Amino acid sequence: MAESQVVAVRVSPPGTAEHHITDFRLDTGIEMPKLSMIVYIQMNSKAFYTYADNQKAYLEVARTPDGVPYVRSESDSTINNNLLHLPRF
Repeated sequence: MAESQVVAVRVSPPGTAEHHITDFRLDTGIEMPKLSMIVYIQMNSKAFYTYADNQKAYLEVARTPDGVPYVRSESDSTINNNLLHLPRF
């Protein structure tokens, strides 16, 4: 699978304690649920990325202290390519 840029995210409904990303929109227009993203990233760590300020940040699977997997962008020198800074859909 070629690399795909994530250009927007859907978050859990307002009123939750924290923002939880539930879905991702790719530059191709395809929308993917969080579980599918986790599976793809575990199979290919360079499958998805965000891009801002001339920096590409690949997505990675992390785990909460309780062991629940979630998707985040690699840490780098800008916050503008962080997932929660992307447009919502």
